[in-house]
Amino acid sequence: MEKMNTLFRKVMAIIFLLMAFMPIKAQTTLTFIGKDDNGQPVQLDSVRVTNLSRGWTEVLDASDLTLSMTNSGVNQHETQTVLTQNVPNPFCGVTDFSVHLKRSEKVNVAVFTLAGEKVAAFSRKLDVGNHTFRIHLSKPQAYLLSVQTGTETSSIKMVNTGNGGFDKIQYVAGEDSGIGILKSEKGSTDELFVLGDTLSFIGYSTIAGEFCTSSEVIRQILSSQTIELQFTVAETFVCGTSHVFDYDGNVYNTVQIGAQCWMKENLRATHFADGTPLSIATTNSNTNAYCCYPNNDASTVPTYGLLYNWPAVMQMDFNSGESDIQGICPDGWHVPCEQEWYTLLYYMMGQSDLQCDNQSDNIGKALASTSGWQSCGSNCTVGNDLSTNNASGFSAMPAGSYDGYYDNENFGYKAFFWSSSKSLYNNMADIEYLVYDRASLSHWAYGMMYFLSVRCLRNETDSVHSGGQPCPQHPTVTDYDGNVYNTVQIGTQCWMKENLKTSHYADGTYIPVADTISHSISYRYFPEGDSSNVSTYGCLYNWAAVMNGNSASTAVPSNVQGVCPTGWHVPSAAEWIVMQDYVGAQNDCQCGHRSDLIAKALSSTTAWESSTIYCSPGYLPMYNNASGFSALPAGYYYGGGYSILGREAWFWSTTEVGVNGAAYRNIQNDLANFQEVGISNYFGLSVRCLKD
Repeated sequence: MEKMNTLFRKVMAIIFLLMAFMPIKAQTTLTFIGKDDNGQPVQLDSVRVTNLSRGWTEVLDASDLTLSMTNSGVNQHETQTVLTQNVPNPFCGVTDFSVHLKRSEKVNVAVFTLAGEKVAAFSRKLDVGNHTFRIHLSKPQAYLLSVQTGTETSSIKMVNTGNGGFDKIQYVAGEDSGIGILKSEKGSTDELFVLGDTLSFIGYSTIAGEFCTSSEVIRQILSSQTIELQFTVAETFVCGTSHVFDYDGNVYNTVQIGAQCWMKENLRATHFADGTPLSIATTNSNTNAYCCYPNNDASTVPTYGLLYNWPAVMQMDFNSGESDIQGICPDGWHVPCEQEWYTLLYYMMGQSDLQCDNQSDNIGKALASTSGWQSCGSNCTVGNDLSTNNASGFSAMPAGSYDGYYDNENFGYKAFFWSSSKSLYNNMADIEYLVYDRASLSHWAYGMMYFLSVRCLRNETDSVHSGGQPCPQHPTVTDYDGNVYNTVQIGTQCWMKENLKTSHYADGTYIPVADTISHSISYRYFPEGDSSNVSTYGCLYNWAAVMNGNSASTAVPSNVQGVCPTGWHVPSAAEWIVMQDYVGAQNDCQCGHRSDLIAKALSSTTAWESSTIYCSPGYLPMYNNASGFSALPAGYYYGGGYSILGREAWFWSTTEVGVNGAAYRNIQNDLANFQEVGISNYFGLSVRCLKD
């Protein structure tokens, strides 16, 4: 027994001795975070790690940005979406790669140069399983391949040594998930790391839709630590300088005209933005989406774009309204509605340098390109002296049209452009067009089966339709009840931007609610007789309540505080005219290039009943309120009841009209002008106050 114990002690001593001389594999962990140059966090898509001391490189994707290293290797957790290294690599123009999906989802694939320029893209929803892609690249250089699925992004580096003829990503094949799990070649390595090695780190991120690269960080690694990767915020989109890309990878120039950013070229996409392909037409259709070649010649497409029927333009979406329809346009862009075409038209009509012979209607030449048009001898026509065309930069090309039955028509003679607005006629939509022997931009309606050109309009990230700024010294005003009102500066006048809703005069005297009329007793009323409407529409007041015992006034200012808070007054009819004249003189507030059609510019963008009357507040109300006045259709009380909300806005003045009458201002949902009218002073109308 003693011999066995002695043997055991010797064996253990040898084991401990061996362990003492075995190298201990210490683990070093690096964690990565991104920051922009304002110190704000940046979500990393991937990080490239290069051991400068050992000569190896690894790429970490967004699913695991913690790198654990020992003296025998680098490990990264398996990702949900597995991207294989492309084969072959390096390659001579063409290479393949695979992606394994563990769930059905949309896959966004992009190829970038190391300078960050996107050269090819693919986007489509794919099923669970393995999917093979083929990449063609035309320039010999190094590239980054990025694959994004949901919140995950993986990247690999590729080296092209040849010319693949063009830049494109093609989907080759897919397999069901039952075939097996595809292992990433970047899942683990046996690369050597020793404390004290010098490593290089570069981060990659998508910021505001642009692929961005961080500044390189080079550091000697002696312990676990967090590596901060610094990004310079990408330059924002600048219309006229920046470009837009469609699903096929076509690149379009842009042009700023007034407040709008337009594509400067006709659309030539053969896929919708979600990757759904579009068929070349063999027939016409009011319901199926098709495109075709101008003049039935594929070689015309790079210059003239494709022609599309209206179902293709709308991506078969006929029921979601006519504004902000993406349709066939790229992400971030949409098919212009009729109102947006009119915005372009009236802006140009107001610019003397875009008119021919100082005639506001003669803007066709300013829209038309300097080439491609049939010649015409008549002055100011599109076809007369093409070198003087295109002052706006819009560059309209005469791609003509196709009806699906006969030969292509009007190639070189006419340019037709779809809108997203349905016509009042069945199976027709509104269009704009130029003709070689005319001087103006014309409007018409065409059958949805026709094939016409498309120009896309950039989405507005923030509403620019609601204009006006708060009064610099008085951004808000508070009444006796504690209600706080926003203000708006219109010319030299500072107006309340909301309807008055006070239940007291400034001295605290209560204004009773009534359901009866009076020429002399102060009363207020609830819009449509419902107190819940007051918070939005304000109260309605008879003229006695508005004036609070003051005499009528026609002066500027009226000097009638009346129902208004201290420091504010009820406007006279003359003060309303001052505001009307100022708004009517602003080009962006006019409709139809007419100074008297300003109802839309004064009306809020919500609450108005719909109307088909162009320039009225009810016609596409999202384009209302260029002035910022924000008139709401609270209606009126007339003794026998209440008018319906949504149709009219009525505002009192201090100016008397006849016996027991006063002047008021009126806006209606289906009228384009801002009217002054006289009415019996027992009516209950809205009040807007004006700063003293």
